[in-house]
Amino acid sequence: MMDIDYFKIVNDSYGHLVGSQTLEEMGGVLKGALRAGDVAARFGGEEFAAFLLDADYAQALVAAERVRSAVEAYAFSAVRKGSSAEIKTHH
Repeated sequence: MMDIDYFKIVNDSYGHLVGSQTLEEMGGVLKGALRAGDVAARFGGEEFAAFLLDADYAQALVAAERVRSAVEAYAFSAVRKGSSAEIKTHH
């Protein structure tokens, strides 16, 4: 299970359309960070779940770090009428 910290700030600062775009981008980042056969899904709100097929604890830790690193490195875009910005990730 994963939760996007401070997601309310995205909606409050850029609007709900940008928030929805950010959630879509997060889904893509998660999908790209997982192995073939693993599944990422939005669980609700700004929560996501990753289902790691046949993964033991050590493999799950590797996957978690791969996801964390991918999220940190991704430049989430924030575009609203007349302006754009990059949403910074915090770790």
